[in-house]
Amino acid sequence: WIIGFIEYGAWNTFEVIVFYATLYCVKYFEIICFYFFALFMLSIFLK
Repeated sequence: WIIGFIEYGAWNTFEVIVFYATLYCVKYFEIICFYFFALFMLSIFLK
């Protein structure tokens, strides 16, 4: 489903970056993870 998510549209590039950044943050449990997650959720609600 990740490939379909990436190919959904060029405007989703930011969301893809935030998505992978969130995965990276979850792996290393950085504080900035919550910031990226907030941006990701905000981008979804703004659709």
